[in-house]
Amino acid sequence: PICGDVVIELSRIPFGTGTGLTSSECFTYDGADDNFRVGRNNYFYESCCSSAISSYNTYTSYSCNSSIIASICSYNCCGRTNVILGGAYNSNCYSDASGIIAGDRNYIGYSNNYTVIAGGSRNSAFGFESYSNFIGAGRCGVLDYACESTILAGCRNCIQDSGCSGILSGRSNKIYTSQESTISGGRGNVVNSSIHSTILGGYANCVVCSNDSAVISGYYNCLDTCSDSSLILGGESNCVRGGFDSFNSGPPYYNNYSCQGRVDNSGIILGRNHRMTCDVFESVIIGGINNQICGTVILGPGGSSYRSCTSVVLGGNYNRISNTRAGMIAVSESYDGRNRINKSCNSAIIAHCSYEGARICNSENSAIVGGYSYNNGYICQSSNSFIAAGYDNRILLSDNAFVSGYNNNVCYNFASSIVGGYQNTVQETSYSSRSEEHTSELQ
Repeated sequence: PICGDVVIELSRIPFGTGTGLTSSECFTYDGADDNFRVGRNNYFYESCCSSAISSYNTYTSYSCNSSIIASICSYNCCGRTNVILGGAYNSNCYSDASGIIAGDRNYIGYSNNYTVIAGGSRNSAFGFESYSNFIGAGRCGVLDYACESTILAGCRNCIQDSGCSGILSGRSNKIYTSQESTISGGRGNVVNSSIHSTILGGYANCVVCSNDSAVISGYYNCLDTCSDSSLILGGESNCVRGGFDSFNSGPPYYNNYSCQGRVDNSGIILGRNHRMTCDVFESVIIGGINNQICGTVILGPGGSSYRSCTSVVLGGNYNRISNTRAGMIAVSESYDGRNRINKSCNSAIIAHCSYEGARICNSENSAIVGGYSYNNGYICQSSNSFIAAGYDNRILLSDNAFVSGYNNNVCYNFASSIVGGYQNTVQETSYSSRSEEHTSELQ
């Protein structure tokens, strides 16, 4: 047949300029605005060069070069070159060159340009000047003021005010104000104000104000405030924390910190309730329970300084290292929290089990190796001193002293020693020694 000036084949429906037929019940071409629709109840308002194809009850308003294809009750608004392909109740508003592919009740809005949501349900990407984001499947994921970031799957995951970051899966994980950081699975994990940091699985772990750091698995572990290049590997309730100006009782990702001290290049591997705090460098806690490596502020004419670095806690229970350099507690157990190193350099407690004993206090280059301390067994305010094995030994206010054996004592001495024996004592004497004597005393 001939429609106007155009010859139409019998198998085709004529439409467009010059055909004399521009619409049918479910098939309409608007020649004035170049809009095209196939299906029922599809509407265009102040739009041009757009289409709704094989869709039902869709709306395209203030949009150009946009399409809704094979979708139900979806909405394109105030954008250019956008697409909704499949799915139901999806919305794409105030964004350019963005798309929603399948899924249910997904939303792109508020200048989130060049962004894609591919499937899933109730996912959202919005925020002014956001761009190049991706949500793939999952449910209730949120990209808020994010750029070049991804939520790949999972439920209730969120990336906010961040760039080049990603959450790969999991549930209720969050990345805030961070760059090039990642959460890979797990639940309730948080990365906040960090760069190049990662949480790999686990539950309720966090990295806060720490760069180039990672928490791998475990739960309630935290790299908190200026803990750069540090690691927590598994375990429970472990914390690496630098100094800060203020802290409140809320979740760590709601606080604003100003770094006063740092904890860098340090790590906690397995174990439970370990702490590294305030300027600890190149130190590690491996296994055990309730161990600490802690630096303390030292005030002086030049301001604050922090003195804890290159320290190790290897296993054990309730041990402490405080204000030390190159200190070590290895495979040691202490009931009532009395096994400790305090304000010491190059000191060690190794394989020691003590009840209110085995202390190293204000000492340099000192060691307790092996042995068992019931009440005493400590080195106090001493340099270059040594206790090796034995039982209930002590060195007090002494330099260059050595003790071995059982229930021995070096007190107020310089360059003194006790080797072996039983209940030997050296007191208030310089350049003295006692070897293999029983209950004797030099004064």
